Amino acid sequence: MIKLNKIRQNKTVNGANLSYKQAIFLSKYLISSTVQSACKQAKISRGTFYEWLKDETFKNTLERYRTEAVTEGYNLLKDALGRAVENLIELIDDPSPGVRRYVCKDIIEFNLKVKELQEIENRIDRIEKQVSLFGKGLSENAI
Repeated sequence: MIKLNKIRQNKTVNGANLSYKQAIFLSKYLISSTVQSACKQAKISRGTFYEWLKDETFKNTLERYRTEAVTEGYNLLKDALGRAVENLIELIDDPSPGVRRYVCKDIIEFNLKVKELQEIENRIDRIEKQVSLFGKGLSENAI
């Protein structure tokens, strides 16, 4: 996370030279749902934000923070998924037939969806290999 005290002293955010206002914006952006909200909290205009995007250092730092936030969110979802699956499995033994029916239905649908996605992935892999081979044949004939 961004430490604003240190930025005031040396104007760097994780090794990137940014202004104090840019650092404030980044800290607000990480906890905001929109750019507009982050701009408002950081007390800058959206125009200023878009001007800053022209600066490669700011743009790269923003992108790195976005990637880190997405990765952190994904990891939280993975943890929740594990707990959700455990709870779903426990519900298979619920005394209520209705609950058991819905749990079984959910598990079956989930497995069918996984199988469908795996088949699609395999088909895409085969198509990409064919396109690659076809492309190599064309470039050899063109020479």
